[in-house]
Amino acid sequence: MAGQPQSEELNELLQILKKLQAYLADADLEQLLTGDVQQQPGNDIRALTRSAAALLAGSPEPTLISDRDGAFVYANAAFTRIFGWSSDEIKKNQSLFLPEEQRPLIQSKMREAQNRVAQLRFETQILTKDAQLLDALLSIGCIQGSDSNVSGLLLHLTEISSYKNVEKNLRQAQKMEALSNMAAGIAHEFNNILMGIQGRTSLTLMEQELSNSAYDHLKEVEAYIYRACGLTQMLLSFSRGEKLDYQTADLNEIVATSVDMFGRARQEITIHFKEQPDIWSVEVDRDHIEQILMNIFVNAWQSMPNGGELYVETQNTMYEDPSPSFSELVPGRYVKITVTDTGFGMDEETLERVFEPFFTTRENIGAGLGLSSVYGIVKNHQGHINISSRQGKGTTVTIYFQARDAELEKTPGQKTQVLEEMQTGSETILVVDNEQMIIDVSQKLLETLGYEVLTALGGKSALEIYEREKEAIDLIILDIVMPDMGGDEVYPILKSMNPEVKVLISSGYSISGVATKLLSQGCSGFIQKPFNLKLLSHKVREVLDSRESQK
Repeated sequence: MAGQPQSEELNELLQILKKLQAYLADADLEQLLTGDVQQQPGNDIRALTRSAAALLAGSPEPTLISDRDGAFVYANAAFTRIFGWSSDEIKKNQSLFLPEEQRPLIQSKMREAQNRVAQLRFETQILTKDAQLLDALLSIGCIQGSDSNVSGLLLHLTEISSYKNVEKNLRQAQKMEALSNMAAGIAHEFNNILMGIQGRTSLTLMEQELSNSAYDHLKEVEAYIYRACGLTQMLLSFSRGEKLDYQTADLNEIVATSVDMFGRARQEITIHFKEQPDIWSVEVDRDHIEQILMNIFVNAWQSMPNGGELYVETQNTMYEDPSPSFSELVPGRYVKITVTDTGFGMDEETLERVFEPFFTTRENIGAGLGLSSVYGIVKNHQGHINISSRQGKGTTVTIYFQARDAELEKTPGQKTQVLEEMQTGSETILVVDNEQMIIDVSQKLLETLGYEVLTALGGKSALEIYEREKEAIDLIILDIVMPDMGGDEVYPILKSMNPEVKVLISSGYSISGVATKLLSQGCSGFIQKPFNLKLLSHKVREVLDSRESQK
């Protein structure tokens, strides 16, 4: 594996040094490395010392040598290049490059290597001259004299921080992917439950003998359902399961609007906005970008309870070289938004969990979904988000969106419909779902609107019923996620039975993913659970009337 210690080189060097020690049992190791030794008759000592010195000096891996007492006497050029310390510096101060918490381990391993007369390898950290801690793999080998006693140690280091970062980023990406899938599943199941509550509420609201107080209570229930739907939408945003309304936009204008709105609401925060002249255009969902900016601003405000400074900047930037930290970005032009606050910052443990749904360090504040939804929206835009923070030093959030070269036509997403009155009908509708609760409430809602209703518990049952009753069925309301046969499996078969079949997709997930695929294959529409009676009446009528107009 690239970057691992070069054991052959290490062994070769050990052999050369052993030969030198065999010739000069009492020679100083530093003399051997500088070639400052006396020529012995019949032995090419200087040639051996030159070989040892050349091998050490030319090695691409950092190498150290200690004497028999464990004192460092030599550092090669690679050690100086990577860690900053020169050979003279480590000879004068033996612990310069040893972090205090790592010092006992390294010294203990050096003593162990001397006692075992063997080579050891272990992971540690080295302190650089500019005060960074770098991960390193350290190999320690013994240098033996002619009497077989240890006369010194050869320490060979491989800097592995980049590999550790790749490993850390991979673990983080896997964790976030697992959390994303879990969040989407929770949102789907929660929306199914809300569908049952909303459906029963809608039916009760239709009753003629409802008292004013009961009516008011039910309308409050609907308001609570609406708020709960907002939470599931945030979960779907995190899981990247939400369709976005992309359009070409000027981020300067979006950021400036958000800064102005937030600044008027939180006048105790001083905001400094620096915008990029001639900013490149991007393709984004404006509403969602405003949402993530407000979430970031609110987080910053909460970290500055006594007021503070908020620095917001937009910038054109080129990304060219792939790196472990930005592995999901393709090289090209990006517009960067940077938000820095002067708040109390975060420790490393908090920083690692900051995008997790429901993770929060503040009791009784919010739902813990702010930054998780920010993460999902940015990823949905094929962008990148990074947060850096230190306790007492504030927090910086950096977001990258890919720049666009041309104006792109707006693709409308699903918008909330303004519904004036209920729309009814008398056609026959087949409702397909794997939840009996959803089937029951959907059937009652549709029957209230005047439709004849058939039901199928699962995809296989739906195909059997449609095969028998396809001449009578005008519309199928089809759930996507079902254990026996999902909607994506059922629809192509329905299409083969009747190329003119009308299918309205219903799901607790958002329109992205499978739903978008089915719509592109010819499905007639999409309705997201939970839906109320009025929305259902309009969506069903829209699909059925579309069928009639096409005849």
